[in-house]
Amino acid sequence: MDKQNICSELFYSMDLRLMRGSITNCCKTTDIMLDIKDFNNPNILCHNPELKSRKESMILHNKLPEPSCFTCTKSLPNSFFKNRNLFHSRLDESFKKSLLDDDYIERFTINLSSACDLKCVYCAPKDSSSWAKEIGIPTVGTSDEWFESAIKNFITYLKNKKYNPNVQYTFIISGGEPTYNPHSLWLIEQIIDIVPNKQLFLFLHTNFNTKEKVFNDYINLFDKHKDIKCVFDVSVDSTRDRAEAIRHGLQWNRLMRNMNYILDADFKNIDIRIVNTLNVYSVPYFKDDIEFYLDTLGPKKMKEMFRHTITRFAFNYANEMGMTIIGMPKRFKEDQNDAIKFCEQHKLDYFIRYLSKIKNLIGTNIIDTTAWHYDMAFSYFKIKRPETDWDRLFPHMSIMIEELYAMFPKKAVRYVPDFKNLKRPINSYNKG
Repeated sequence: MDKQNICSELFYSMDLRLMRGSITNCCKTTDIMLDIKDFNNPNILCHNPELKSRKESMILHNKLPEPSCFTCTKSLPNSFFKNRNLFHSRLDESFKKSLLDDDYIERFTINLSSACDLKCVYCAPKDSSSWAKEIGIPTVGTSDEWFESAIKNFITYLKNKKYNPNVQYTFIISGGEPTYNPHSLWLIEQIIDIVPNKQLFLFLHTNFNTKEKVFNDYINLFDKHKDIKCVFDVSVDSTRDRAEAIRHGLQWNRLMRNMNYILDADFKNIDIRIVNTLNVYSVPYFKDDIEFYLDTLGPKKMKEMFRHTITRFAFNYANEMGMTIIGMPKRFKEDQNDAIKFCEQHKLDYFIRYLSKIKNLIGTNIIDTTAWHYDMAFSYFKIKRPETDWDRLFPHMSIMIEELYAMFPKKAVRYVPDFKNLKRPINSYNKG
């Protein structure tokens, strides 16, 4: 058989998207829609026909089941396939059969709703109620009856699941913004009651814009259950004013207050991790951002922040046109070189391999419409959010857009804003 790309995400992960009425195995793959009648089957979440077909495609037929799989493998060695995939050697036939028949799920991502207080530049109404409100479409969601049936089925599945004592089970509570949703705390309590606590690793994927009372509710719950490892996965791009622009609605001082509270406290089981979503607005300023954390937190906190008990800094990436870094001119690789040199000087070795991958992705897909998409997105934010000085915070954008237009003088069509029907070039109008 030719080289076979078998990704553990398809077998070890469950992405339960309650706000969309669906399930999948990876954040980049197509949703599998679930009808309320499907929940009559107690095994529908781990053994449904579409997931089975995707698994067979990869295991039996050596075919990648989803377009996003091609995107991930095509970008090797600079994609995050190796970081997410736990299979590093050729699998024997008996284990392949077991992967098709048995339940190996150990990583759960649960998106309860699209309720969110922020409007990040690369996000969309399907993931943010605040975005839905801005562009005037209904908030994404399901009926109360569907939601209750799905939660009941999921809880039953967890109760019936056979837990391997040698496996750590990871639950990622996401959204929307989970701390903005009152169901999140309740669901975490249910998971704590069911899953063996010494094998439980909880991640709360949060924007850390959380108000003090709600923040304390989560701290108190996690601190109460000291056998459980708990991590606040802080989704933040850039720092200070740039962060507030990219993640519209964020109060930077509140984020830093919450972060410092955990770093200052002597929690044995509560941690934080910074998760950056790579995008055209944040990538040129990584050196500034890393330097900010070093100056603000100081050497002692910085050492605590990036110790290796967990991966302290992680990356996701925006794939959409107008947001992706792959269309940026190759000269922006120099920004990553500057960041790498800074990390080398201060012995922040962990960053270097990621910054190198980011550098290698920049400029790998520049086409005649690239400038148009960047221009469309940048124009949208400058027009719709005039209280932010976009040109001051992101001086590279206008220069970069003109540079990209100039690369295709005969083909490139210049974007002209339609003020009566203003749009942006990513999935902001995708309802589901």
